[in-house]
Amino acid sequence: MILKKGIFSDDSDRTAKEDETSWTLERHLRELETTPSVGFGRTIRRYVKPIKLDQHSNLDKIVKEIKANNIVILDIKALLRNVAMRKLLMDHISEVKRLIVDNMGGDLARISEEKILVVPGDIRILSRESSE
Repeated sequence: MILKKGIFSDDSDRTAKEDETSWTLERHLRELETTPSVGFGRTIRRYVKPIKLDQHSNLDKIVKEIKANNIVILDIKALLRNVAMRKLLMDHISEVKRLIVDNMGGDLARISEEKILVVPGDIRILSRESSE
């Protein structure tokens, strides 16, 4: 009778390998956070920046980031959850559209229930329907 290793053995070997893999993955992901972005031999100076859209709006900050050619992910959670603030949320989004899309040639799209992607004029966001 031939027994293959692992069929009747305990899970200690598998657990040790899983721990080693998850530790290696965690270390790798941590290194990515500290590695400078380099593309074609030069440092990249474009960033993806999260900004919370709240009752104080942060519109100046959004415009500043788009002018710096960065990509912004707007977090609208604070205004979305408060029913009394939904009108303010609509006003803020209209203002972002006016400032970024109409005046600067940028683009914006909702990417989840609580996130809106805002990009500068040299980037276009394709919807799922138009990309097929």
